[in-house]
Amino acid sequence: MASPSSATNATLAGNAGEQLTLQKIDIEGRLVGLLFKVKARQHYQNQSDENIETVYTFPLAWGVSLLGMSVTIGDKHLHGVVVEKDLANRNYEKAIQDGDTPVMLEQSGDGLYTAHLGNLKQGEEAVIEIEYAQLLKFDQGNIRLAIPTTVAPRYGDPFATGGLTQPASVNTDAKARYSLSLHIALEGEVAKGTVTCPTHSVSMSASESGTSITLARGGMLDRDFVLNIDSLQAHSFATCLHDENGYTVLASFCPDFPVAEASPLALKILVDCSGSMEGDSMFQARQGLREVCKLVTPADQLSLSRFGSDIHHPVKTLSSCTPAFIQQTLMPAIEASDADMGGTELNKALLQTFRLKGAEESSRNADVLLITDGEVWDIEKTIQSAQQSRHRIFAVGVGSAPAESLLQHLAESTGGACELVTPNEDIVGAIVRMFRRMRAAVASEIAINWHGTPQWASPLPGALYPGETVHAFALFSAKPDQAPTLNWTGINPGQSAASALQTTNEAALARLCGARQIKTAATKAEAIELALRYQLVTEDTNLFMLVERSEEEKALGLPRLKQISHMPPAADLAFGSVHFSRSSILQPQRALGRAVFAQEFFSLEETPVYCRVPTPALTGSLTPSALMKLFDEVALKCLSLEEAAPQLAAANLDASISNLIAWIEEDTHSQHQAWTIFLWWLSIYLLDQIALSRHANRLLTAALKNIDADTKTYFVEWLVQSLPDAQAESWGAVKKDDTFTRHDKLTGNLFNI
Repeated sequence: MASPSSATNATLAGNAGEQLTLQKIDIEGRLVGLLFKVKARQHYQNQSDENIETVYTFPLAWGVSLLGMSVTIGDKHLHGVVVEKDLANRNYEKAIQDGDTPVMLEQSGDGLYTAHLGNLKQGEEAVIEIEYAQLLKFDQGNIRLAIPTTVAPRYGDPFATGGLTQPASVNTDAKARYSLSLHIALEGEVAKGTVTCPTHSVSMSASESGTSITLARGGMLDRDFVLNIDSLQAHSFATCLHDENGYTVLASFCPDFPVAEASPLALKILVDCSGSMEGDSMFQARQGLREVCKLVTPADQLSLSRFGSDIHHPVKTLSSCTPAFIQQTLMPAIEASDADMGGTELNKALLQTFRLKGAEESSRNADVLLITDGEVWDIEKTIQSAQQSRHRIFAVGVGSAPAESLLQHLAESTGGACELVTPNEDIVGAIVRMFRRMRAAVASEIAINWHGTPQWASPLPGALYPGETVHAFALFSAKPDQAPTLNWTGINPGQSAASALQTTNEAALARLCGARQIKTAATKAEAIELALRYQLVTEDTNLFMLVERSEEEKALGLPRLKQISHMPPAADLAFGSVHFSRSSILQPQRALGRAVFAQEFFSLEETPVYCRVPTPALTGSLTPSALMKLFDEVALKCLSLEEAAPQLAAANLDASISNLIAWIEEDTHSQHQAWTIFLWWLSIYLLDQIALSRHANRLLTAALKNIDADTKTYFVEWLVQSLPDAQAESWGAVKKDDTFTRHDKLTGNLFNI
């Protein structure tokens, strides 16, 4: 693998002139039928004068299964193994302490993964290669292939509600600049389609097996890469794999049934007008809403709501779509919509929209057409609200990096549908397809005749839409004697059948099936067993590998943490359109977008205003939980407790607590030892209420090694007696015991020191 050119990359820098550790990403993909397999190589280089640990949180597409990871450092090339998360974390920290180089990959949120690379020494380069697979779908004659590359700033708390844990980070740096190289091979029938790329300039050429696609110019990690493959003849097929676990069958059906003519709709439109929609996203939203005006009929009923930090209802009851209503009420409301409503309170907006009624609302609940970039962290609560509402949600995700996982979850869990539309894609076509789905005859009692008794079969979706693929898996002890058949009843009963049961030796099929099994596991233990059997990364398992170093090559001391920041998505903030090239960043003589690129190279270290969640003003001193959270944050920028202690000492603590720490400092003659003992006591005493991040624990563990056991035992026992009523949100009263003074020497060991 070619290493990055030091002459080219030595000048790359982020905020405060910090050199960028992630150099570039190379992606190679291969699409055969509907199976898309990808290898993504992340290139790192330590250009600093100290050992570092890199942490890179990145997005993957909906429905992806991670298949493997390898790392190359110098002449060493190793492959990772999936192990339980707790074991991976312990092994990772031990390797850091031992001076070796651990590599770990974990699922860090919905659709997000984090690669950790520890102890990369000065001047060293490393390449982490990640392999994954995904089943794509026919969608009314089209296949859409998408590779997300960046995470846009999101509204809310990524840790409290987004599932992330420190030191994972999705911070954005406007000066970050990462290059992308990409090659996609289309093989078989898909290579006969009409291929377009709305996001990048690409070169296409014929190959022996199909079509080869590469970026025509240098790409950047500032937008999703999308290929649309049109003019395809959708069909149903079934594939069978035989391995040591038996027979795995994948059935991919593409049912076709007529759309009910002009079925009256009860439609609640909810459009995102938060600050993150500014630019191309808001332009797309208005364009899509104008198309809605052309597609509705007088028999349809419609409401219109806009949301950001609050929600406004320009049309607050379901109203008949007469020509007068469209011209006098709906169109003016659409044209008045803008990205000026602050944060993205999506859950609150959905709840209020669900409650809207109309004089003649249909017997079934109304559908919701949601147009948004989906940039929020609070996913689970939103999905629960949608499921309980009994509304179908048809989500249209707009922008150059929409939050696909949230929108796909919303659609799938409610029986609706989801489409993503980048700025150069046709949102009109997406709206037309959504209306076809909403008007389609509802298929019910969906079932598959597997022509055999499966040991396990994946659940079927709650809705079928004509011309769209439904994937289903089943496991058998003996091979079925014919291809499975999909059957449904309803207004237009029918069936879809594959012509034959084809055999394959594609091992990824079994692992994709394993990923579906994990989702239906009855217990956590069962889910972990399946993940280990199929070697899959889940919320309970990580990929791990260890590059052992010889004694003379060991990394000395703790590494400096380098959290890889993301490039802002194209069209975000100062970038008004995806047509603005990031390559202009290094050419100040060119126009740099709105406000001359925000007064030239503005910093996004702080969360953008539209992503901040309002919090009440702090009153009083820090609680124990708030102090530990502060320690987590401070630890990310420090190499030791000695470096962190002055920042912690400046915190707003109650005077009685500060006095306790000062007394420890007086006896130990060390500020950082006093804070080490106090934080250690607190982490143990409130172990069931407060959990420190791995990085903070690392600093604490290293500092504790320099304090003798008698000192630790003495002060911990003293703190236990001084603060016996401490809880996560309260210190309780400080108690004094005349028989227990700072100068008593106690024996015994309350904790395993």
